Amino acid sequence: MINWLKEPMLHFIAIGMLVFYLGDLLQSDDVDENLIVVDDRVRNELVQEFQQKKSRDPSAQEIKKLLDAWLQSELLYRKGLEMGLAENDTMIRDRVIQKTVSLFRSLAAQKEPSIQQLQDWYQEKSANYLKQPSYDFEHVLIRDRGENGKLEVDTIMHEVLAGKEASDFKQAYHQFVGRKRTALSIAFGEEFVAILDNLPVNEWNVVHSTKGWHLLRLQDMHQEPLPEFEKLQPLLRRDWLKQQQNEQVVRLIEELRNIYTILHQSS
Repeated sequence: MINWLKEPMLHFIAIGMLVFYLGDLLQSDDVDENLIVVDDRVRNELVQEFQQKKSRDPSAQEIKKLLDAWLQSELLYRKGLEMGLAENDTMIRDRVIQKTVSLFRSLAAQKEPSIQQLQDWYQEKSANYLKQPSYDFEHVLIRDRGENGKLEVDTIMHEVLAGKEASDFKQAYHQFVGRKRTALSIAFGEEFVAILDNLPVNEWNVVHSTKGWHLLRLQDMHQEPLPEFEKLQPLLRRDWLKQQQNEQVVRLIEELRNIYTILHQSS
């Protein structure tokens, strides 16, 4: 019996039964409390808020995302009201949503992962626990992203392949040792780093970035090995529980979508 009391699903069912029981007692014959109206007023308020933050009009896709986010919030808000979480609470709607999410996330947090589940997570998500690689390379950077920059770097490549030292190009020449992926992404863009990952070592190549055209020679890439499972176990447990909590909220929203009647209105 004690084991049953610790089951999150039992808590979920008990809360659900209580909510629906109270809902039946309080439901009016004249008002459909499961009706959610997404009308022009809601749409216009979301658009105005977006315009204030972004200083531009949202695209059709962005409006769709705004409406979906509002709807998810409204579903959680309604659930929080049904459960009495707004009683004697003067906080705004977002506070009720936060309390509803927190409650259902806590149900998932009550179940501890097994060692096998953590090992499976460790294998599946191993890339998340690798330290970022670092790179050693030298390059000549032409700060012109257009065709003229490409022609200039091609000319420099011919000279270097013919025997000229890259370092002879003075201010355009730079050498990096142990430079981290994040720093390079900030400096030259994600596409530049993705190209680095696939370059052969000790060969000159022409590469494009957000700063211009590079004649670049990758000298080495350093990647530390994945830490052992035992060292990562506390972190794995935290991340696994967080994922379960997120999935619990997603399941709740999907269940609420099936309970409520959602009516999209437009003029």
